[in-house]
Order: sequence, then C-alpha cells, then structure tokens
Amino acid sequence: MPICGAIFKYGITNFELFVLEVVSLPFIEELPFKEAHWYSVIKSSYNVDLNFLSQTNTQFGRQVYSEVRKKASEAMKGSLETRQKIRDALKGRPFSEELKIKAYEASTTKKTVYCYDYDSNKLLFIYEGYKFMSRTAPFKISPKTIYNKIDKNKPHYCLIHGVNYKLRFSSKKLD
Repeated sequence: MPICGAIFKYGITNFELFVLEVVSLPFIEELPFKEAHWYSVIKSSYNVDLNFLSQTNTQFGRQVYSEVRKKASEAMKGSLETRQKIRDALKGRPFSEELKIKAYEASTTKKTVYCYDYDSNKLLFIYEGYKFMSRTAPFKISPKTIYNKIDKNKPHYCLIHGVNYKLRFSSKKLD
C-alpha cells in the first residue's frame, strides 16, 4: 500500500482511517476499480498514481516465482571471485592519522540535541545524542529526521500527551 511509508514516517496518530465502502466477497474482483474510483473522488495527496492501483498497470497480477527471485538475488551478489577481488582491494588500506582521529571522535562524541518550542524558543527537552532522543522522546522521531532538522530552522510537528507541538532542534543552547 503506497501510504505505508508515510504512516511509518509520521506515525499512525497523524492519520485518520475511514471505511468508504464495504465490498462483499462475491464482488472482490471489482475491488481495484472501486479503489481507483475512491482515489479519484478523494484526490489523495500522497501522489498515488491510478495506474499503480488498477489493471492498467503492467505489473498488475504478476507473480514472481521463487526461482526467479533466487536468480535475481544471486546476480546482484556477484560471483565469489568478484567479491574476493573487492575484499582484497579494500584489505590493508592505510588510513592517515587525521582520518583515524576523525573516525574516533565521530564514534565517541554525541551531539546534544536541545528541543525548543518553535514560536516561543522555550526549552522543552535536552537529549544526549540522536539515537537516545529517538528512543526516549515522548513522540516518534528517527535519528535521520533529527539530523535533517537540527540547526536548520525546520519545524518538527508532533503530538505530545495529546497536545500539538511545533519544535525546533538545535545543537547549541539558544539564549
């Protein structure tokens, strides 16, 4: 279902679910047409292509068999010889001291995240690192989203204990 990615990203609480029409079992073949009808009536904002949903899609009803999947998987992995050549080329590659220091610092230091109310700049939360914030915040957020919004003045909209918030993420304490 095309909307699953959006539900996963923004959380199920940010969506509403309505049953538009009940289709009984004998009429199950009509389901793609009914679905296309409702998408055209509602004008979904998730850029769902009607061809994706209906029988006009070239992939509609196509089954991919396990042998085909296995062959495709093997082709993508490459031969053992090719993988060994790549492995050998990467083995023993020297790293400069500067690179080693940068890698060490990146792995050991955590970027503090300050969460402010976007409009009033009132400090709401402080977290030690993106991963820690994504696991312990009272709202769902991924480390990637934090990375994309921190210090960029991009608001993050979320629901905390039933109250809508517009947050700003910063790596520095604001005055």
